[in-house]
Amino acid sequence: MRARTLAIIAMLGLAGTTAAGERLVYRCKDAASGHLSFQSQPCGRGQVQEATYDATPDEVPARPHADRESRSSPASVPRGAGRGSRTRPRSRAVAAVIGSSAKCKRERAARDKAYRTDFKMGYRERQRWGERVRKACK
Repeated sequence: MRARTLAIIAMLGLAGTTAAGERLVYRCKDAASGHLSFQSQPCGRGQVQEATYDATPDEVPARPHADRESRSSPASVPRGAGRGSRTRPRSRAVAAVIGSSAKCKRERAARDKAYRTDFKMGYRERQRWGERVRKACK
């Protein structure tokens, strides 16, 4: 009986060892308060080990386009084209010509009405409405 108990304890001890690079996360529950904790070390006294998770990180592949960073260095970016720059607004004359036809206005009104009435409209239906408006406003 005693030899059997020692064999079980030895197997449990070997089960706790990890392979090279493998990382384990232990889920421990405090026996007195019932609080759960996740830790990288085995559960201590007064804690019950509920589960063990493999937390070995996945291999990160090498960046395929690492040379792009050198091409987009700040020296090669034109002044004013960086983050936070804004494009110039269109002139009022150009903005007035785009989308001023009666057909375009009708399609936009129909689209807006459909959006207001059909709250459960899916992506494809919204896409169809957008395409109709684009065709009408060319």
